[in-house]
Amino acid sequence: MRKHILLYDGIESGHHKNFVIYYAKELVALNCSVSICFPNAKQLRIEFNSKELEFINFFDHQPSKVINSLRFKSLKDWKELNLNIKSIPEKIDFLFIMWLDDFKFHIDHPFLLKLFLHYLNFKIRIPWVGINVHQVHFRKETSNHEIWCRELITNQKYCLGVGIFDEGIVNQYQTRISKKIYLMPDITNSELKKSIEFKKDRIIVLPGVGHRRKGILNFLRASQNAKNSNWQFILLGEINWSDFTETEQEEMKLALDSENVLCTGYIENENEMNNYIADADLVFAVYENFPHSSNILTKAAIFKKFVLVSKGFLMAERVNNYKMGLTVESDSDLDLNYLFSKTSALKTRFDDYSQLHSMNQLRIVLQQIVK
Repeated sequence: MRKHILLYDGIESGHHKNFVIYYAKELVALNCSVSICFPNAKQLRIEFNSKELEFINFFDHQPSKVINSLRFKSLKDWKELNLNIKSIPEKIDFLFIMWLDDFKFHIDHPFLLKLFLHYLNFKIRIPWVGINVHQVHFRKETSNHEIWCRELITNQKYCLGVGIFDEGIVNQYQTRISKKIYLMPDITNSELKKSIEFKKDRIIVLPGVGHRRKGILNFLRASQNAKNSNWQFILLGEINWSDFTETEQEEMKLALDSENVLCTGYIENENEMNNYIADADLVFAVYENFPHSSNILTKAAIFKKFVLVSKGFLMAERVNNYKMGLTVESDSDLDLNYLFSKTSALKTRFDDYSQLHSMNQLRIVLQQIVK
């Protein structure tokens, strides 16, 4: 008999959509039936073939009122989850909370948090696994009390385990919780859309753009230092201008007016972003103080493109281990011709990395979870 799995996520932006789609596909392949609770869920139908659709139901996520208090925000999210579960007519055997980060308690008094947990034990009575995307508190200097607060939710009676994306913290994390830890592959869309013509011989791309932490300032400064070179600098996405001071904005606008810089703006179709990466010579991922996993490394490995990342944290560990590129200081001056020449000496392991973060690997992990 097919297990009925609920994939739950109340956030539509970023890679949330892709994760829900790919997890659903692999669960159906594992002989499960799937309900998806997601904002505008029915729009996802086009992502599945007719055979898959026989075993997938779509339910639009119903949000509750916004709560500004950090103390009660996680409780609001759990209450919202419970209300959405009640709107699904079929019996749910297993629940995936696709973004457990938002369901975790913030720093508070132990007695109050244990009271919250007691309330959830009464309200949430479906076996669940949560996917933890950002385990920042294991990559930075954090007090034991803060870690205890953040991880207390794993003591919820029906929690069976936690999925994480950081192989470097597994042992440390396991000493903190008694539940099963699953190392999740950082999957990504790798389909291509069309070929693109460039003005320069060499291409460096910064995918995703958005916020200051992506290293946009240093990327544009490097473009100005390479004005008369053979490098084309491409920002793939929109810039969040509010992250920058007025002086910085003026500097950035000046750089964006240069012939060797292109900003695509918002890219709706990820296949188009993939095409830029596939045609690039270097992928820029020199993020500022970024301790997380990034599926940009997965894309780079699939398309066999060398990547630049900032020193320290998980991305640097992966790049060094799999010889996929180079690590640099996040605020360093970039000599791209020199850096690119250094990549020729690397004994790359692109295939090993892309296999470890593939759909096949996702199916293997999901099979362990829902068996």
